[in-house]
Amino acid sequence: MTEIAYIDDNKDCLLVVQKAFHEVGIKIDIYDDPIQFYHIKKQYKLIISDFDMPNLNGQDFLKLIRERHPGVKTIIYSGMVEEIKDLNLDIDSFLSKPSQFESLLKIAKFLLYEYNNENKLKA
Repeated sequence: MTEIAYIDDNKDCLLVVQKAFHEVGIKIDIYDDPIQFYHIKKQYKLIISDFDMPNLNGQDFLKLIRERHPGVKTIIYSGMVEEIKDLNLDIDSFLSKPSQFESLLKIAKFLLYEYNNENKLKA
């Protein structure tokens, strides 16, 4: 079961991140359009997203995601550090591009662990 989705309009970045996760045995679904992703009915535990995307900016995208999937964990993975740091975003983590993939993997694993623990308590 795929637990992670990554949304980024940069297809090269999508493929590099997907490969990095795959190399450590983690399957990740990739999407190059936030609107296309929003209409997918699949549930994810973790959503990794770029912030600066055409069609739908990261802030509006996150609001839509939180409405549809209130418990989902989120990571913003973007090069827009200055633009994002002053926004009051409801996110679990932020990593600037380009970051070491080890950092992204470590944070993703932690957030999946946290998600699973939170949902065990609800059950």
